[in-house]
Amino acid sequence: MTEWPKYESHKIVQAAVIKALHDDLGEGEKFFWVDPGTGELEKFVPTEIGMMNRVTVGDYALLYPDGFKSVSPKKVFDDGYTLVSGIGIARDDI
Repeated sequence: MTEWPKYESHKIVQAAVIKALHDDLGEGEKFFWVDPGTGELEKFVPTEIGMMNRVTVGDYALLYPDGFKSVSPKKVFDDGYTLVSGIGIARDDI
């Protein structure tokens, strides 16, 4: 997986914009395609599958330092987080 930009609010997370939703009804597989700022899409599955139903394109996929994968609505994320570093930060560095 590509290194993602780092953002800070009262905690620091890595985040990528959700570009597409994938729901293979025949196979039951659900995931998002995200762009961590490289222009290349990556597959993302949140830790809690129930989060899959609350997401729209343009929202954010989040990676927490403990490995938890979450999502955030765009407005909530934009209002609460500030970019602190761009591409090139390894997830091990957060």
